[in-house]
Amino acid sequence: MYERRKLKLMATAFAKAGAALVAEKLEKGLQTPLSEENVGLKMLKLMGFKTGLGIGKKEDGIREPLAFAKKRGRAGLGETERQEEAARKREAWSQARIRLIEQRRESFQAAMSSRFSDRRVASNLVKAMKTIETLDVQAGRERSCLWWSSADEQGKEEKRFGLKQGVQESVDFKEKPSMRDQNDTVAANQMPTMTEDQECSVDFELWQTLKNDEKLSLATLYLRESHSYCLYCGHQYHSVESLKEECPGNNEDDH
Repeated sequence: MYERRKLKLMATAFAKAGAALVAEKLEKGLQTPLSEENVGLKMLKLMGFKTGLGIGKKEDGIREPLAFAKKRGRAGLGETERQEEAARKREAWSQARIRLIEQRRESFQAAMSSRFSDRRVASNLVKAMKTIETLDVQAGRERSCLWWSSADEQGKEEKRFGLKQGVQESVDFKEKPSMRDQNDTVAANQMPTMTEDQECSVDFELWQTLKNDEKLSLATLYLRESHSYCLYCGHQYHSVESLKEECPGNNEDDH
């Protein structure tokens, strides 16, 4: 039993060695130029072929025989190329899918970052407007569109009394003096003026046209210049000069 197995292994080894030897001889033969005694070469020379020169009248044709591609495996003609093409397509599809997933991930992260940034700006804006109202009241200043209560009251008044329409009529009426008779100074002096609430509502309408980040910039700038207060430091300085010296800047990123 042992001897039979040993002989089988030796036969397999010899077969492998023989196959390698055959492949080596075949490769060597393919690399060896045709000898002058070769019948095929003699026939080519009779037709005008010269060794080392190209085929054709212009002598720019091929100079060497077409390469011989050894076929490996038992697949049919063209089957290997078809399998390789299918593998390339699968690889290309896999890479495209990876890129698509990466793009979607980046888009999602950008959207979430933008959403978080918008919420952060809105939160800081509410905080700034409430701080402005508190400091303005302490300083005895009149109500402005920068107050948080002004924004809340304005929305209620517009729904309850139609204040927006009344404000528009007042604005139009105030603009009429530009079309009046220049000599009618008495009538001009008797023209009604807008009330404080109406002026605040007009300011609020302009304020509402701004984006939240623009509102926040104006609100924080007002706090710094009018009250020496930094929203992000959460501190009111003794003066504008001390604020400029000690505060890192008017942006949250600076802090």
